[in-house]
Amino acid sequence: MRWRAMHTLAVIIVMVFSSSAFSAEAAAQADVKRSQDARLLVESFHNSLLAMMKTDGYEARAQLIQPVVSTLFDVQRIAQVSLGRTWRTLDENSQGEFTKLLERVIVATYADRFDGFTGQKFETDEVKQSRKGQVVRTHLHGKDQSVRLDYFLRNGKVFNIAADGVSDLSLRRADYANIIKSQGYEALRLELLTKVEEAQTP
Repeated sequence: MRWRAMHTLAVIIVMVFSSSAFSAEAAAQADVKRSQDARLLVESFHNSLLAMMKTDGYEARAQLIQPVVSTLFDVQRIAQVSLGRTWRTLDENSQGEFTKLLERVIVATYADRFDGFTGQKFETDEVKQSRKGQVVRTHLHGKDQSVRLDYFLRNGKVFNIAADGVSDLSLRRADYANIIKSQGYEALRLELLTKVEEAQTP
């Protein structure tokens, strides 16, 4: 009986360790898959930006990049973080309207600034797993300089980009907070509408 008990215990120990090893391997494989997916998403976005640079006319560029922005970016999360406490004071309709406005701002910014191709190229350096998502580290190489672009993803969506270590989300939140504090939420909304209109102006 004693031998059988020891044998049973040994079998249980082996099974536990085998299960743990299997779980660890499965988790590692899942991380690899998420990293690959994140890389592909960012590289596809870069290809769209290059195509946009080679496209004449603001409206054509905006039409090209709009569905890409809508698919890739977690605009609602960006809107929520950008507004901070103000987000919670808005009703559901107002939150939705601001999210749509912010998407228009993002599209307008890309369509306005990426308006000419002079040999730029993107390079993916690495993909790192963070505590809650992935960070895709890349570089944009131009004729005279290079810019490091880090994309922060969660649940397959980009919620922040850092250029040479400067977080776009942090800058946006600080800028919006200053406007809301000094002039109110409506002033921020009108300023964002003005930015979209200015980007559309030749």
